[in-house]
Amino acid sequence: MKTESALEFKARMKLTGLDSTFTTMVEDLQRAGDSRSQAVMKAREALTPEDVEMVPGRTSRIEHNAQAKRVAKQQDHEAASASTCSIPQAVQWVMDNLEAPKTPPPKNPPSATALAIWTWATKLEANKADFIRYIWSKLMPSQKDLDNQARYSDDGSTQIELAERILARMAENVA
Repeated sequence: MKTESALEFKARMKLTGLDSTFTTMVEDLQRAGDSRSQAVMKAREALTPEDVEMVPGRTSRIEHNAQAKRVAKQQDHEAASASTCSIPQAVQWVMDNLEAPKTPPPKNPPSATALAIWTWATKLEANKADFIRYIWSKLMPSQKDLDNQARYSDDGSTQIELAERILARMAENVA
């Protein structure tokens, strides 16, 4: 059976969006006559899955913040590890999120690699510049590639005109 401290419970409530539900439950229980600690315990029991054992305990605000960050980081890492993408897709995601606020990291990274690159690139301005200069620039097509694409990106209009002229001449010869 998994155990969950009060701190882990609070972090889970925030991450799952149930923190306002928890607060409302506690307030309702207090209005019904329960003490604050009784109300918190009852609400926590109601929102804790059956396969999780509650572990009582109080922590300092510093420990709480550090633990909440570790839990969030672990959950982000697990989500990112579950998905994979190509390196160009990861680099594109990093570039798209480069200007995002550093905390919290952007949601739904396409892979753990993308999240790791984003974390590194946003840590220092020098890393951001290096990312753009050495990584992002490698994905940009060269002028030669652009020229080749332009040469082969014919929309077929010249062939259609030629075919129409041939058909018109054939129609003239038949008539």
